Amino acid sequence: LAAIVFLAADWIVPALAPGLGEDSGMQAEARREAVFLTRVLLLSPILFAASGMATGMLHARRHFLLPGLSPILYNLAIILAALLLPERFGVEALAIGVVAGSGLHLLVQLPALIAAAAAARGAIGGGRSLRTAGAAALRGSIAAGFGLAARLTPGPRAAGYVIAAGAKMLLGLSGIEARGRLEGNGTRLWLVNRAHRLDPVVLASVARDPFVFADERSFAELEPGEAFLLEPLLGRPAKNGGGPARGALHDAILAALQEGRAVVSFADNPAGEAPARTRFRAEGFLAADRSRAPVVPVSLRHRPDGSIEVVAAEPLSAPELNGNLAAKRAAARVALAQAAALPQGLE
Repeated sequence: LAAIVFLAADWIVPALAPGLGEDSGMQAEARREAVFLTRVLLLSPILFAASGMATGMLHARRHFLLPGLSPILYNLAIILAALLLPERFGVEALAIGVVAGSGLHLLVQLPALIAAAAAARGAIGGGRSLRTAGAAALRGSIAAGFGLAARLTPGPRAAGYVIAAGAKMLLGLSGIEARGRLEGNGTRLWLVNRAHRLDPVVLASVARDPFVFADERSFAELEPGEAFLLEPLLGRPAKNGGGPARGALHDAILAALQEGRAVVSFADNPAGEAPARTRFRAEGFLAADRSRAPVVPVSLRHRPDGSIEVVAAEPLSAPELNGNLAAKRAAARVALAQAAALPQGLE
């Protein structure tokens, strides 16, 4: 498009500014100057397009420093050109500043981009196509944008809506549809099995009420940009657990439950493990005991159409929770197996 405008500038500029230069009697000279400046400034969107791709790739790898500096250098180049070059170049000085700033916008990101490309060369050489790499960069840019917006949004509920919107877009770009819903305002511990590496994104997209993830291990299989999007939903350790310390995971879950929040705790199993073999860490059960929070097993399962369905089981009953740790884990596995056996599309 820029090349077409460049070639057709002699016709486009007069069509857009038919009376240019008539008042001063220098119509031909003003038109030539406008055509020249238009062609010079067309370099800027070309450089910005390349720079935007670089920014997306770096955001996908959670590199934000150099992309954040690039707009500063762009504006600085324009300011310096306006201060230092007008006597020699006249109005063309500003066009030079714009093009130079656009070039700096791209160049400042190249060192980090080259380093990232070297790190990823093995993955691309092993069969990862450029199309796949471009899609990953797009997902990273979207995740970073929504992640930043969520951090600037006041209130956990409003921020959760922003994150949910970003999660839905990421799933759509990945060809995954999340079905079902995760709801229940207030204190509760959700025990969730693993079905796909994007399970945390799936839950963020279907949750109707604010919740937090138990710890960073929930994001272990996510790309950096995806993890950045969900980090505002990460639980924080308690300053005072109300008793002897039992570990960071226990304290994080207990802190959230004592604040009246819902907590997601994923199974330790890899994705696709049968519900009967699901393993949950002891810290979640201990924190639920101390806070008297309901424990709700949640099944994630693949549907024949490739979507992922979220099915919440009934909360574990008091007799099931009063047993020892092995009995509690067994009760959770039974509830997950029953939820997974429900007819598709039913909860």
